[in-house]
Amino acid sequence: LVVDARHGLMPADREMVDFLCGSRVPFQVVLSKADLLRKEDLARRWWHVNEELKGRAGYVREVHMVSAVTGAGMAALASDIYRSSAKKGKN
Repeated sequence: LVVDARHGLMPADREMVDFLCGSRVPFQVVLSKADLLRKEDLARRWWHVNEELKGRAGYVREVHMVSAVTGAGMAALASDIYRSSAKKGKN
């Protein structure tokens, strides 16, 4: 689920989280546009989103922060997606 880091989880995002959790579909949250926030604000946003999602059925690991403009966080996200898909392939 891609979430604009400037706004955090919006009502439509929460509806999607509820749907995914209710369907028992594993999901990952990615905060996009991370380059548009000050580091302190981005860290605060990351913490709030993580706290809101803790313990939700289907929620996978932690929130990733990425920037398409600078490329920040993209390698970590790609690696996490690869690891998740490799685990599914072994099942």
